[in-house]
Order: sequence, then structure tokens, then C-alpha cells
Amino acid sequence: MFSWTARDSSRSWLCCASSSDGVKLVAGDYGGQLYTSTNSGVSWTARETARLWSGIASSSNGNNLVACVYSGQIYTSTNSGVSWTARETARLWQSLASSSDGTKLIASIGGSGQLYTSTNSGVSWTARESNRTWFAVASSSDGNKLVASVSGGFIYTSTNSGVSWTAQSGAGSRSWQGLASSSDGTKLVAVVFNGQIYTSTDSGVTWTAQSGAGTRNWRSVTSSSDGTKLAADVNTGFIYTSNDSGLTWTEQTNAGSRSWTGMASSSDGNRLLVCINNPSNSFLYTGFLNTGFTISNGTDLIQLYAPYSSVVTNNTNYFSSAYNTDLASIFNGYLGGTKVANVNYNNSDNNDLSNIFQNISSNTLTLSWTARAPTLFWTSIASSSDGTKLAAGGNGTQIYTSTDSGVNWTARSGSGTRSWTSIASSSDGNKLVACVNGGFIYTSTDSGVNWTARASSQSWFDLDSSSDGTKLVACVNGGFIYISTDSGVNWTATAGVNNWQRVASSSDGVNLVACINSGYIYTSTNSGVIWTIQYGSGSRGWQGLASSSDGTKLVAVVFNGQIWTSTDSGVTWTIQSQAGTRAWYNIASSSDGNKLVAVVFNGQIWTSTNSGVSWSVSGSTLNWINVASSSDGSKLVAVVNNGQIYTGVYS
Repeated sequence: MFSWTARDSSRSWLCCASSSDGVKLVAGDYGGQLYTSTNSGVSWTARETARLWSGIASSSNGNNLVACVYSGQIYTSTNSGVSWTARETARLWQSLASSSDGTKLIASIGGSGQLYTSTNSGVSWTARESNRTWFAVASSSDGNKLVASVSGGFIYTSTNSGVSWTAQSGAGSRSWQGLASSSDGTKLVAVVFNGQIYTSTDSGVTWTAQSGAGTRNWRSVTSSSDGTKLAADVNTGFIYTSNDSGLTWTEQTNAGSRSWTGMASSSDGNRLLVCINNPSNSFLYTGFLNTGFTISNGTDLIQLYAPYSSVVTNNTNYFSSAYNTDLASIFNGYLGGTKVANVNYNNSDNNDLSNIFQNISSNTLTLSWTARAPTLFWTSIASSSDGTKLAAGGNGTQIYTSTDSGVNWTARSGSGTRSWTSIASSSDGNKLVACVNGGFIYTSTDSGVNWTARASSQSWFDLDSSSDGTKLVACVNGGFIYISTDSGVNWTATAGVNNWQRVASSSDGVNLVACINSGYIYTSTNSGVIWTIQYGSGSRGWQGLASSSDGTKLVAVVFNGQIWTSTDSGVTWTIQSQAGTRAWYNIASSSDGNKLVAVVFNGQIWTSTNSGVSWSVSGSTLNWINVASSSDGSKLVAVVNNGQIYTGVYS
């Protein structure tokens, strides 16, 4: 069950949005101001001017915000809501959605109007589709797949950022209200006022009524990035949550029956923000998923933190107010910099402590690994965003694929037997790209069944893909970095000749990062056209790197060195010494950059749930060489050189 806390004051809350980690929040007071929070809703700051705020959306890092006014303009912010810029013409704006980087936006008009899209963070807008009673909109993380609902009409979908739209008549003509999308745009959920909840697993082509939730006055709905964890609210009713993509639902009675009007979720679905528009009781509510452990005395803190902090050394009652400083020091590391020292921790404050512990709940879970696939000289591994579709390559092997999270594997003869060095996947797992050392780049559009040779024969070493599989980046050890904007059909040389080791891409393919073995880390903010050397990284034996979906959080490993992280797209770097000096070989990241997994050659597997501040070790001592993660970090897969493929899950 979730634990719920009323936040801020009673206002006419109508809309809200959240960063992917649930730390940065924004909410709109209809007829009042915008309000922002940088500590998961504990405190709020009034922003902008009193207006009829009707919709709001956030980039995954919470920096780029967009809000709309009913019978007013659209407003954008690039500094987490501190300042705002008016955009577009005054219209009856209804709702908004944003790509993960805040570049691609979509807005709907209430009453009878069109849809509007922007590809430059709201600077300019283009009218799309026809005049309809549009209600809600949602977007995939790359902004390519969009979905919009019509109240008293159909659901419409787009696969080209809103240029063209398809009416999905299979869903039926209904009083559609809110809707939400998984990060890859495959899993959709929509709610009907005085109706049911409907879900789709094929980007809106077919829909299933989830009768278990019942017929209610559904108002809004939100989804985790993988589409597994859903939450929906009822206008004058309860909040309902699902952990299985909508098959079953749990009534959150402890939040109360209220006039819920809007909701937002962190990317992992564990943090919710819900707003109320009721003159007598209109607070914001934050919900944290209860992991089930009890908080009774200092012993719980010992069990949770002793392996990670020297502060916790005995059974002292850390709940007394005298120990707030110690608690703040410990929790600060697990909240990504959020200060909590002003909370008075005593035995009656279990709710506050429970809320904070949700951030590190995976410390109480066990990561177990299972050997899969045959023993080969594996070199590379890739995963779809939900961790269901996997692809792997090795030295002198064919490409192998799995459609059941690694339980069963199929050798793809169409790929040929080659010296594969790297493989990457689109978020839906349909588009694959792989490279050969001393050969070509190969692409597939059918999950690895058929392959096409691309580019020229070179010493290709590594590559990565945008979430839609359109923008690709590849590097040559002793050559150039190459980029493609058409799924690998054509390639352009960029950067300079160097011993390029690894490359990584943001979900939209705009923010790229590359490293040189015995050199520096380089970054690009324009899809690889121009590269900047990041001297703050230092010249090191960089071996592997990974990026969050928005390109803000980066992590890199040094062979026979340490792990380094960046929270500003590579400008500055911090050594994460807790994991130690090891033969780090590669690393992967969840979409929000919080959950990391790194592999050691002739060592074990190390995981972090707080962006690299603390680490846990698992797995056997093997020649681990590569690793991949689902977008939420819950499903892991790693490969062994002259060994098997291993899948990892938390339990």
C-alpha cells in the first residue's frame, strides 16, 4: 500500500507534473499561481502569476517545464519553474505532454479546437489534426509516439511527433478523460468518466477494458516508464493503483475519497503526486509505495545502513531529535542531495521515515542471477525498455535474441557468424543495430530476424541508439565517431581520429557522450555534429559509460580504476569511491539515472540505487564483460566472455 501525506495549502489544484525521480514537482492552481517543489513535495514555492492554469508537463530531469492557461497562453521554463516565458496565442488550452528532454511538446485545445505540437521546447507551435473536443494528451519519452483523447469521441495516435494521426476506433467512442503512456509508447492506459479503464499493449491499435477496476467517474491516470505500475483517480472517489499493467487494481482507501483532478508519477511508479479541486479540502497529496518493513527503533536503521555508512555503528535510538544531524547525513546520500534535517525524527514520526525509506527500498531486496543461453565468447548485450526483448552478440557467434526476458534464446542465422563488438536496441526492441570489429555495421527492423549490412568495413568498437532507433552513434577504435539519422542507412563521420572506446546516447539521440581509453570524455548536445572535450573528467583509462534518458546523469568506469558520475551532462565529475578500485569493464543505467549496474572482469556485479553513491555486490566471480538494464532498472542482463548470459531480478 501507499502512504499518503497532505501537502501545501487548500487551493484549486487542477494539474501537476513530476520529474522522473519524483523529487522535482510542479502543480497548477486554477485561478492561482504555479507552485514548485524540489524535495518531493515537502515544501512548495509560488511561481508566476495567478492564471487559469489547466495543464502542465515536465522533462525527466524537472528542469524544462511547460504549462498552459485556459483562455490564455502557453508558458515555458528552463530552470525548474523559477522564471517563465509566454508562448503561442491565447486559446482554450486544455492539457500538455512533453518528451523526456523537454524538446518535443504537444498541447490540446478544450471545447472545440486542434492539437498543437512543438519541436523546439515551445518556442513555436504547429496546428495538427482537426477541431475536436480534445481532452488529454500523452507522449513517449522521445516525443515520436503521441496519443490524444476526445471526450465523446475516439482515441487518436501518432507515430511521427504529431504530423499525422490515426483514429483508433477499436477503443470505441467514449467519454475519455485522462491517459498515459509508457516511455516507449507501446503501453497505453486511458480512463472514461462514468466508465472503465482501458489498456493497450500495441501503441493504441487494440484496447482491453480492465473491468477489475470497476465503472467509476475516472478523471486522470499516470504510468511508470515501463507501463507496469499504473495509478488512476476518481472524481469524488478513491485512488486506485496497479502493479501489473492494469490487470488488477488496489483501492487506496487511506488517501480518502476526494475530488481528485490530476496526478503524476515518478518513472518507477513508486512516487505519486495527486491534486484536488474542492473548495473545502483541496490539498496536494504525495504517495510513497510502502515496502512493508516496520520502523520501530534504531535497529532498523542499523540493518538498512550499517553496510553503507560509518555513521550507523550501534543500537542508539536514532529516532530522537538529538540525532537529526546524523539522520540528515545518512538520508542525504540516498535522496540525491535533498536535505531532511528539519524533520523532527521521533517515535511518532513513522510516516515521515517511511516516506524517506521508499527512496532506498531496493536495499531490502535481493538481486539474484540465473544462467541462460549457451557458453560462448559473449561481448555485447542490449535490452528493450521493458526488459522483455534482449539481443546479444559475441566473438565468432551469431546474434542471439530473446522475447521472454532471457529465459529462451534464438540464434539468428540471418546475422551471420561474425566478431560482434557491440549491439543496441530501440526501446520497443524491434530495431537493432550491431557492429563488427573489422567488418560492417548491421541493422534489423524485425527484432533480429533479418539483417542488412551498413556503412564501410572498419574496426567498429561500440554503438548506441535513440529510443526510436532512428538516431545512431558508433565509434571506431583508431578512427572517427559516426552518426546516422535514418536508422543506419547513411552514416557521417564526426569528431576526430582517436582511440574511441565507448559511446552512449540520450533517448532522443540529441545528447551523446563518448570516451577515449587513456584520454578524456567528450559530449555532444546536437546529435554528434559538434563534440566538446570535458576536461573535468580527467584523462583516464575509460572502459565503459552510460547515460540517463535525458543525458543529464552520466556514469563511466575505469579499468583498474574507479567509477565516476556526472549530474550536469559531463561538465563535472565525481569519483564514487564506495565501490572501490576494480577491473571495471562496463556499466548500464536506468532511464532516470538512479539505478546503475556495473560489471567487473574476473570479478562480480555491482549495483546502485542512488546514482552511484553506495553500491551492493552480487553474482559469481566471472569474466563479466557487458551488461544492460530495463528502463526502470528492475530487469538486468549481463554476459560473460567464454561463459553464459545471466539475467538478474530483484526479489
